[in-house]
Amino acid sequence: MRKNMLKEKIRNGESAIGTFVKLTDPAVPELLALAGFDFFVLDTEHVAVDREQLTNIVRAADAAGITPIVRVRENQQVEILQVEILQNLDLGYAGVQVPNVDTPEQARNLVSYVKYTPLGVRGLSPSVRACDYGTCGVQEYIDTANANTMIVSHCESKTCVENLDEVLKVDGIDVIFIGLALFPDIEFYKPAYPSIKSFHDGVSLGGVFAAILDRNQSIVCHVFERLPWTVSCLGQRLVQC
Repeated sequence: MRKNMLKEKIRNGESAIGTFVKLTDPAVPELLALAGFDFFVLDTEHVAVDREQLTNIVRAADAAGITPIVRVRENQQVEILQVEILQNLDLGYAGVQVPNVDTPEQARNLVSYVKYTPLGVRGLSPSVRACDYGTCGVQEYIDTANANTMIVSHCESKTCVENLDEVLKVDGIDVIFIGLALFPDIEFYKPAYPSIKSFHDGVSLGGVFAAILDRNQSIVCHVFERLPWTVSCLGQRLVQC
């Protein structure tokens, strides 16, 4: 079984830097680890990735020492969502990011699909890669998975913002990821800053970590100078502050 270094880092009050990945070459996680990234989010919502590719990418991530998170395809058909979460976590991904989590009911469903009983309804197969192909202790594996698997809830609609207080009350959500669609003027940043700050403060008060995607150097530096974001994904460019 593998440590979730990303979750351990943010629990210790440290910030983490990652990026979205839309390439299926296993060399990408290796290169990101060498560049100093803490994690990546494999985006299977916007890119087609088959099972063999998913497996090779998570193997490369584990070998390189970078935390692999997978963004699943959708959140509208619960049966599909449940199976996608199950299969990706069984491969050994350290967590899932789920799009369009707009209501507390959807948040509760998300948590239940990730957690094993008694905390959730995730199906158990000790022979999978995440349990070292049946060589780990089953109860230890269940306890470790329930404690360490990261759950990232993607807030990207006005409905989610309206329900945010209730979503934050759902036990088990680790990170609220802010969708850029909520702030169409984010590239200019200053007009959007009060809204982003308000959102960030609301998430933090709820005891959940906040994450944001930064598209350029001025934004990412501005964000880290002024708000204590715990998790940040860089998009399109790699930046230095």
